[in-house]
Amino acid sequence: MPRQRTPRAIAATGLIALSCLTACSSRDGSSAASADATNQGLFTGRAIAADIQPLDVQAHRGGRGEHGEDSQCAFTHALALGVDTLGVDVTLSRDGVPMVWHDLTIKNNKCVDTGPTVAGDPQFPYVGKPVHDLTYAQLRTLDCSLPQENFPHAHHEHSSFILQLDEVFELAKLHPEVRFNIEIRTDPTRPDESASTENTVNTVVQTVHEHDLRSRVSITSLDWQALPMVKKADSSILTIASYTDGTFTPGSPWLGNISYTAAAGDPLEAADALGVDGISPRYSQSASTVDGKTTHVDVTPDYVKRAHEKYLLVIPWTINDPAVMQQLIFAGVDGIITDYPTRLMDVLAGDTAPIPDRVVSPSPLG
Repeated sequence: MPRQRTPRAIAATGLIALSCLTACSSRDGSSAASADATNQGLFTGRAIAADIQPLDVQAHRGGRGEHGEDSQCAFTHALALGVDTLGVDVTLSRDGVPMVWHDLTIKNNKCVDTGPTVAGDPQFPYVGKPVHDLTYAQLRTLDCSLPQENFPHAHHEHSSFILQLDEVFELAKLHPEVRFNIEIRTDPTRPDESASTENTVNTVVQTVHEHDLRSRVSITSLDWQALPMVKKADSSILTIASYTDGTFTPGSPWLGNISYTAAAGDPLEAADALGVDGISPRYSQSASTVDGKTTHVDVTPDYVKRAHEKYLLVIPWTINDPAVMQQLIFAGVDGIITDYPTRLMDVLAGDTAPIPDRVVSPSPLG
């Protein structure tokens, strides 16, 4: 089925963005930061400390610690703030529209029904159903502005609806320096709850091509089978392998065709074998046990050095503690994904404790 285009909704994006920008507060002068950034190869980032190597500031789900996740106002605020990259989750609707939403199922702690698209719709209510079982029109009726317990200070705009990928791209038209890190939201342990990985990848790549954004996009996924599919569809698009200490395990379905054993349990070896451009670990300093072996994802200077030797970017997630941000900057990471982009930009601006001299290894950034 051809992908549904909704020009009327896209035309309304500018008006909604203006109202969001008026409602959202941003720090004086922060929006100019990206304009002053220096292009250092793959990413346009900002210089930090005395080091010319930039750091890619990524607003996770638009910055869900400051505004409702994946919302119009979250992305508008992040753009005004001057982030380098918008983190965007994508899953497909039943009629093939790439929807900007993280969860495969509509959760009742995030969204409420406002009414059916047509009287007597047998699928109503829509809350509780998989995104892939609902059409774009049905999804658009949902109000996803409920406050989240984990982010008590985030601003949630009333009647916040789920965007489609086209709208996020349109929203950023006036920001030619901003990048997009698009996460393919498929789950190999629950394949019936989303479109196929291949269909999702091809739809996202098609949308990227339609907006002529291939040079400003990276595509990431915990579902590693998606990443070779991206390269097959367009080898110029950057791919980032995301993982946790729960997905990078022996026999894990998340690893696609990559063997945990052949990689000797080393995620960097695995990412190198996968042929991606970067790696995005879920950062944790707390240990867990896998196959009797105690493991944790601790991004150290040595981890970054080894990644750079393999020409892999290192972009950990989701970092919300300023002290950990400083630690990772010191380790030489290429980017940081955060729910609180304002905090990260404050760290980079020196508004918190000074950052020690940075450990810099040869990087794909050049």
